[in-house]
Amino acid sequence: MMDFESARRLAVAKLNQIHPCGSLPEWVDRAVTIGGARSAGGEWKVDFILFEKEPLGVGERWSLINGSRVLLRLNPARGNEMVVLTRGSKTEPVVVFSVLVDPSTAEVSVLRDSEFAELNADDYEVIA
Repeated sequence: MMDFESARRLAVAKLNQIHPCGSLPEWVDRAVTIGGARSAGGEWKVDFILFEKEPLGVGERWSLINGSRVLLRLNPARGNEMVVLTRGSKTEPVVVFSVLVDPSTAEVSVLRDSEFAELNADDYEVIA
């Protein structure tokens, strides 16, 4: 059975096939979060997501941990940072690329694609 990491690699390969190296704006790698879920039929649906900019709360910052974009919040009582699991965002994530991966054949079908050059980095959370 195919795991998510294998499906993710196939999804990234498909994105790179459609949008060859150098054709994506440089900020996209620092802004996209890749997530996925298995469908009832066993296929992996893999989404490339952007988050619209929202003001950060006191002590909050975006960071990359193990290749995933996460929101951290400083705990003033303990002096350490904690991962924020939910913060009641007012906007929905924007799916900019989505594929369906068949685990038995490794076939990748594009469900959604975007004109990345038309996206404005100033509209999305980008990790510096």
